[in-house]
Amino acid sequence: MSANTKRIIISFLVSIVGLCATSFYFTKYYPSVQFHIDEKPLAKVEKLENSSRRKLAQHRTWQIVEFGDSLYSGESIKTSPDADISIRFLDSNTILNLEADSLITIKKNKGEISLNLIEGHLFVDSTQNDSAASVKLESKDGLIDLLKTSVTVSKEKNNDLNLNVITGRAKVTKADGQSAVIEFKKPSLIITEPEALSVIESQQPEMKIVWLSAEPNTNEKLVFKVGTKRSDLLEVKPSLLGSNKVNLPVKFGKNFVQLEIRSVDGNKVLQAASVRFSLQQKISAVSEVTNVPAVEKVRATAQIVWNSEAEEVQNFVGDPEVNLQWTLQNKESVQKLNLKIFEDDKLILSEVLTADQTKFKAKLPKSGRYLASIEAVDTVDNRLAQSKIKSIVSEQLAYLASPEWTDAKPTSDADLNGVYLARWKPLDNIVEYSLELVNPSGKVIRTWSQKNNFVQLKNLLPGEYKLTLTTLDQFKRISPNKSVKIIRVADNSAIDAPKLKKMRFK
Repeated sequence: MSANTKRIIISFLVSIVGLCATSFYFTKYYPSVQFHIDEKPLAKVEKLENSSRRKLAQHRTWQIVEFGDSLYSGESIKTSPDADISIRFLDSNTILNLEADSLITIKKNKGEISLNLIEGHLFVDSTQNDSAASVKLESKDGLIDLLKTSVTVSKEKNNDLNLNVITGRAKVTKADGQSAVIEFKKPSLIITEPEALSVIESQQPEMKIVWLSAEPNTNEKLVFKVGTKRSDLLEVKPSLLGSNKVNLPVKFGKNFVQLEIRSVDGNKVLQAASVRFSLQQKISAVSEVTNVPAVEKVRATAQIVWNSEAEEVQNFVGDPEVNLQWTLQNKESVQKLNLKIFEDDKLILSEVLTADQTKFKAKLPKSGRYLASIEAVDTVDNRLAQSKIKSIVSEQLAYLASPEWTDAKPTSDADLNGVYLARWKPLDNIVEYSLELVNPSGKVIRTWSQKNNFVQLKNLLPGEYKLTLTTLDQFKRISPNKSVKIIRVADNSAIDAPKLKKMRFK
């Protein structure tokens, strides 16, 4: 064995040992590095406002969450101080909405989804769960089953879990196996105006708050707090106070209002209710007549509507592509559109469009199923509208089918004089038919194209001929679908073989 061969073998063995050692180290001694290989996603991000982060239970680094991302069992989701995120669990169709400054871990074990709220506030809606997969919430008393119910859950850091059932009922299963039912309780204090998560326009930075109290008491004290989130609420004084109705000073943008009914001394909170909403500044029209008040236009909320909201199959001839069409309604405040296209949970295209664009066409890496969404934003990138998720299936346009012979026979006999008339059923959307005739020895003796759906072959000598028929469609594509006819000419055919001319020899 030569020295060069030995060096090559030694290098190869060292590489194999290094690869095995690296694999053993990462799988046994570095569990924080994990990959989702052949693992089914647990949930998908359906709505996202501002930035949120995610990480595996044993991972050291956080990753930014993108709209449409898939989430896996064991991951933690953390929202920033100005973020909201909504995710949908794929198996149970349960919706989870996580507020700002919240941290939660999601898991799946033996078909059950487990939620562990570490801190913050969330809303869980499992009323559309028609599967066998149940959703459970971890608490110090045991697991809380949230099947077919909607609840709000809150937990301050290092404090107990606070759960409020809105619809349905939840069941707590304790460690000793005993269970207790938590049923819906009608709230004694509720804010009826504005609606939660609504977008409202106003010329002034103030908002009318209307509430209902089941047990009014004149000896109690009302306290109003306003902020952009729960953690920065400041007490404010109402500018106008009526019967269960006040005007509060707020800011343009996101607002969080909390109403507290306290004891007379103000030290004890007896009841509390809160609401989240967004306030946009309304620009009033300027009147040319000074003594006539300007007529204000009520600006409706922007809306993005797909021309077809159902899943759409789009056929292509050359390269795979996507063709999207939509309508943007009430676009006065819209500055631009952010369009994103996903393949499964992978973002493959992100495009910034103008508010006037209603169409978009782009090449795709391959055929398959894709998801698209459009977000409308204003001049400071505040979200004004979000489209529904649009599903598109990109498929190659099917080739024309094989032509059918009129006699429906794969083999036919020619006349004794070597003549055969081949007929086939006409096809739509064709430009012409292509034919090929092969003689008994396997040699191609004729290739031609025609528009008629029949051909007459003459002067066929005894033997078996193969006639191949295919089509050329309107896109100049030759179909791979072919029809073959075997034509037999009997040995007793009336066709004579060519004769040699008589030659005279001297």
